Amino acid sequence: MTVHKVSTKPAQQVKTVYIKRVKGTQPTMNNLYIINEVLSDYTPGMAVISAPSLERCREIFKEEFEFDDIGEYDSAIEDGDYKVIEGVNQEEGVISYVWGGS
Repeated sequence: MTVHKVSTKPAQQVKTVYIKRVKGTQPTMNNLYIINEVLSDYTPGMAVISAPSLERCREIFKEEFEFDDIGEYDSAIEDGDYKVIEGVNQEEGVISYVWGGS
């Protein structure tokens, strides 16, 4: 397994995301979406999703977390609470996530 370390530095925080890839698989070029202010439970969480587009990212989020109403996700996108890393060699899907907590 190969592990790549990707760091983003928002204005007041540093978050590190580890991207895992199993040896022998052929990754495809996607974008990496780091979405804040989602998966809330008293405080907001975050999700990291690899997808070719923001529209597909939304579909993956909805499928993975089984939300009937994904208003929290839509609000985060509308408010600009996300970062994009383009051209990442990573298969499509949820890479990592953290639920908010108290």
